Amino acid sequence: MCTISITLTGEDDEFRKLLCEDDFYQNVKMPGVFRKGGVDYYLDAIAFKCQDGKYFSGMANGISSKQQIKGYPFTPKSFTLNLDENCKVIKDDKFNEARKYYNI
Repeated sequence: MCTISITLTGEDDEFRKLLCEDDFYQNVKMPGVFRKGGVDYYLDAIAFKCQDGKYFSGMANGISSKQQIKGYPFTPKSFTLNLDENCKVIKDDKFNEARKYYNI
């Protein structure tokens, strides 16, 4: 597995304006980080693991893969949350660690 360690400062010069929408910016160092309306998000913050071992991103039990960044400096980190047989997020140590890092 390859781990990339990039620390972002959140400064305006780290972001470029996207033409598709007003007040929508993408980080130039980490393309999975966006700023919209002054709020910064990381798209790949959370992945979900089903009981059958399959993974997905998106939304589960009201929790999104996209998470708001709590503050800077920020080093993007992804977490895998386990789901129970009813597709509910299991609130285990992985969940608690992700909560410390993101506004879940």
